[in-house]
Amino acid sequence: MLEKFEKFLTEVSGNNTFGRIGACLFTLFLIIVLSFVVYFIATSICATLRNKSKSDAIQLIAGFIIIRKLPKKFATFCFFFFLGYFTNRVPAIGWAVGKISLFGMIIMTISILNSSIDVINDFYSTKQISKKRPIKGPLQVVKIVLDLIFGIILIATLMNQNPIVFISGIGAFTAIISIVFKDALLGLVAGVQITSENLLQIGDWISIPTLGVEGSVTDIALISVKITAFDNTVYTVPAYTFLSTPFKNWHTTIESHSRQGHIMVAIDANSVKFEKDGLTNLTTYRNDLIDALKASNQVKEDYALQIKSQGTLNGNGIPLDIFFTTDIADYEDYWEFVTQIYESAIASMDKYGLKPYQLNAPVQK
Repeated sequence: MLEKFEKFLTEVSGNNTFGRIGACLFTLFLIIVLSFVVYFIATSICATLRNKSKSDAIQLIAGFIIIRKLPKKFATFCFFFFLGYFTNRVPAIGWAVGKISLFGMIIMTISILNSSIDVINDFYSTKQISKKRPIKGPLQVVKIVLDLIFGIILIATLMNQNPIVFISGIGAFTAIISIVFKDALLGLVAGVQITSENLLQIGDWISIPTLGVEGSVTDIALISVKITAFDNTVYTVPAYTFLSTPFKNWHTTIESHSRQGHIMVAIDANSVKFEKDGLTNLTTYRNDLIDALKASNQVKEDYALQIKSQGTLNGNGIPLDIFFTTDIADYEDYWEFVTQIYESAIASMDKYGLKPYQLNAPVQK
C-alpha cells in the first residue's frame, strides 16, 4: 500500500530529487501518524481492561502496564519497525536508515522486556506470599541476562558480525565480566539463600549491631536490601551482608507477641543496708520489683522473670539486671513500657533507702 502511495506521489511531484524527498517526508509523516494510532489503540485497550474488566487480576495487570508505559514503548517499537520501510525505498540513505531502524527496534525490545518483567514483579508484589518469597532478585537476574544477550546482538549488528561468532569470541572477557558483576553474583547467591531459608521478609524488623543499622525491611532486591529506620532514613545494605554479618530478626518475637525486656540500673553500694529481719534493703527492693512486674497485665507469666545483682560496674555501683518478657509487639509501645519500668525502678529506690549510683556524686555520711 505504502509502495503504491509513494509511487503515486513520485509521479505527481515528478520523478526528480525533490519529488522523491517529498514522497519520503510524507511517508515519514504517515509512519508517525500510524505510530500514534498504535499508541492510542494500545492505551485504550489497557484503560478499558483496567476500568471495566471483571477480573481483578486483569485490572491490576492493565494498570501496571500503563504505569510502566508499555503502550508508549510498543508504539515506539512500531515506529522503528515502520521506519525500516525506507531501507528499500531510497538507496542513497537506505543503509543508514536500516541501521537506525534496527538499532531502535533492538533498544525498544530490551525496554519492553524489562518493563514486562517489572509488571510481573508489580503484580506478584500485590500477593501476600511476596512478603515471604520475593522474586525481585531473580527477576533482576533475568533482566541482566536478557540485556546482555540483546546487547551482544546490538553490537554484532552494528559491526556487521554474526552474533553467534561474536559470542564465541567473548570468552576472553569472562574474567572481566565476573569482576564487573561481582556484587550481582554475590547478591544472587545471597538472594537465593535469603529466599530459600526465609531469613528475611518484607516488613521484618531487623538490627545489624556491627553496622549500627536497625529498622523495617522495605525491599529485597538482587544485590541490596533496603531498611527504613525510625526517622524514615533508608539504609541500603548489600544482600550478601546477611550471610557474612550477624543480624537480629525480630519477626518471630513480633508475631508471637513475646518480646524480652532487659533493664539495668546502677545502685550506690553505700546505700545497701541490713534490715531488722536480717535481709538487706536491696533484697526487699528486688522482691517487690518482681511482685510489681508479675502483677502487670503486660508481663507474660509463663516466661522467665529474673532480677539479679552481681559484681560491680568497674567500681561504678552495683548493677541490678531486670529480665522479663512482655506481650507488647509494637516497637514504640514496647520501649514506652520498658522506659516506664526503668523510671519507676529509679524513683522507688528512695522508699527502700537505696540510691542510684551517680559518678562523682558526693558521698553522704
